[in-house]
Amino acid sequence: MIIKCPECGHQISDKAPLCPHCGVEIAGHLVKCSNCGETYLNVETSCPNCHYSELTGSENIAEDRLENTEKADESSAEAIVMDNESSADASLAEADTTVVEAAAMHGAEVAADVSETDDEVLQAVELEEVVESEKEKEIFVDAEVDDDAEISDATSEETKKNNHIALLVSLLLAVLIGVIFLFFYNKGLLADQAADEYSVALKSNDVELILKYLKEHPNASAEQKETLQNAIATLTQGDDELSKVEAQNTIEAYRAYLAKNPDSDKKNEILDKMDEIAWANATAEDTEKSYLDYCLFVEQQKYGKHKAEAEEKLKDMAEASLPAEASSEDKSKAVSAVRNFLVGINSRSADKIKAEVAETFSFKGAAGATAKNVMDYIRIDLYKADVSQAIWNLNKESANVTVEKKEDGSSALKISINGFIAYSKKDGTSPKVNKTINATLQNGKITSISW
Repeated sequence: MIIKCPECGHQISDKAPLCPHCGVEIAGHLVKCSNCGETYLNVETSCPNCHYSELTGSENIAEDRLENTEKADESSAEAIVMDNESSADASLAEADTTVVEAAAMHGAEVAADVSETDDEVLQAVELEEVVESEKEKEIFVDAEVDDDAEISDATSEETKKNNHIALLVSLLLAVLIGVIFLFFYNKGLLADQAADEYSVALKSNDVELILKYLKEHPNASAEQKETLQNAIATLTQGDDELSKVEAQNTIEAYRAYLAKNPDSDKKNEILDKMDEIAWANATAEDTEKSYLDYCLFVEQQKYGKHKAEAEEKLKDMAEASLPAEASSEDKSKAVSAVRNFLVGINSRSADKIKAEVAETFSFKGAAGATAKNVMDYIRIDLYKADVSQAIWNLNKESANVTVEKKEDGSSALKISINGFIAYSKKDGTSPKVNKTINATLQNGKITSISW
């Protein structure tokens, strides 16, 4: 059994002859206190924990202790006889006999004179222990090694466990330190950014920029807020009406302000704002009318930075709107494309229709059409319940083909051609319905067709 050494406190086996750490004798020299259960050396007169004496007031106790000592000595002697070689057995047996006889003599002396003090009994026991100690060292050396190995293994496992815990704690501390560092680093960056934006807003003399900063930084310091508010008050002092007009930011509001304040020192600035609003409206609509309206605005205000651009736009639109007569080759291509498209309708062939049109095109006013939409038209609109057959016919001589220029520099062919649909109805009638077909072709494909 593993116990704590009563002398040095290290863990050892209770069968070890000596403590491997401090050298005190162990096997056969231990006493377990009947009062508190503490294990201590039998050389002690009383328990070191509760100070209870096993010898006080009883002869039998002393005799029992001596008998236990004698038994332990005899047991040790027998073990020595079994473990040593035959050549040493005789000498060891003689030594054991001597020890036993000495122990018996001491036991007899103790029994004969119980009135002797406890110190005398203990001295006799110590004398016997000294005789046996050298022999027990040889016998129990293997036991000591085993005990040391057990203690070493236990210590090694404990050390590994402690090392793992220490490593885990170190990693957690490293992560925590990293998170804290990142937090304060980002906080510092945000603070620097806010400081830069504050400086820009303060130096800008722009009310809108200052108001934007105050809106985006509600947690700015009281001092910063006060400074910016004072800057706004300075910039808008004596011109609150203009601030309201700038908030509206319309041509009508600026025009009304100038009517009341014709000599305002900000007149040119206001005219620039009005001009930019008018030009933005014209380009957003991007029509002939919108550019004409801008030119009219410039004439009224006697001011406009984009007048030349507006006039150029109007010129380009006028040229683009004038159709140019197509060449005979372009005319032939346009007529052929429309004819093949109608042949596809007559034969109800989606492949023939698809070969003549763009991937998506405008069909009878509907943008984003495909060959499938044309097939739906044939099935639903052309071949109604009373129609057994419908055939398109073209009058090629009536074709009018022009070239239309696009704003991106490309061109398209526009064709207008007459034709008719010859129906064969189930009631035996064969009516004809005249049609005028209008189509647009670009890159050889129909992009728009209707009738």
